[in-house]
Formats: sequence, structure tokens, C-alpha cells
Amino acid sequence: MSPSGAPLRRIAHVGRASPTSVIPFRVLCDHASVLELWQAEWCPHSHRVRLRLTELGIDWIARTVPLDRDDRDGMEAATGDRAIPTLVDGETVIHGADAIIGHLDTHRAEPVDAARHRAQMRAEWPHWVELEGE
Repeated sequence: MSPSGAPLRRIAHVGRASPTSVIPFRVLCDHASVLELWQAEWCPHSHRVRLRLTELGIDWIARTVPLDRDDRDGMEAATGDRAIPTLVDGETVIHGADAIIGHLDTHRAEPVDAARHRAQMRAEWPHWVELEGE
């Protein structure tokens, strides 16, 4: 069951999608309010967005993209762009970490424990302070 109580759709086989055959998340799940983040683990801008999503307590699905922009046809078809990070929030598509974080801060309330998430991040990964500042 999804958080809304709707049944999840089952897939008989999920293989590696080709760059041009990305299955929209909404086809896989009836809970369309879950955000989609097109990102890569090596991308520091994607990392900033993932951290903010965690601080806000927001569920999201990761869309890992091919390394080469030329291979991101599926991403471009779904979002209109090939750059990461890109967030899909319902019908709204936001490109770039600063714009995404601004969108999240405008449309989502910050929970009381968000500061604790930031503190834990700095304790676990001190290099974050070098990138983001105090």
C-alpha cells in the first residue's frame, strides 16, 4: 500500500532501463506526491538537495543518470533538461540545487528536527563544512 492507502502496482521484471526508456514513477506507484530527484551520487549539488530532502523529512525517489550528458535522452524526455540535479514535484520541474532548495523551502515546512540532521551531517562528514560553511 502507498502512504495514501492506494495499492502499489507490481512489476513482473525490472531491468536496467535504456536512456530512452525511463518508466515514469507515477506508472509504478499511485502515490504521485513522492518527489523524483534526477541525480548522481558523485555530484556535490545533488548531495545538497538530498540532504535538504532528508532534513525536511520528505520521501523521494532517486533517478540515477548516465555519466555522459549525451546519454541522458530519457531524462530530457521526462524533465526537459539533461543537467543534474533536477527535481520533479508533481507537474513542476526544477533545475539546479539552489532553485530546488528554494522551491522546497517555499513549499515545505521545516520539521523541528531539521537542525539535528544538519548537525549529524557535519559530525559524520566534516568536509561538508568546507563546502557549505558553518
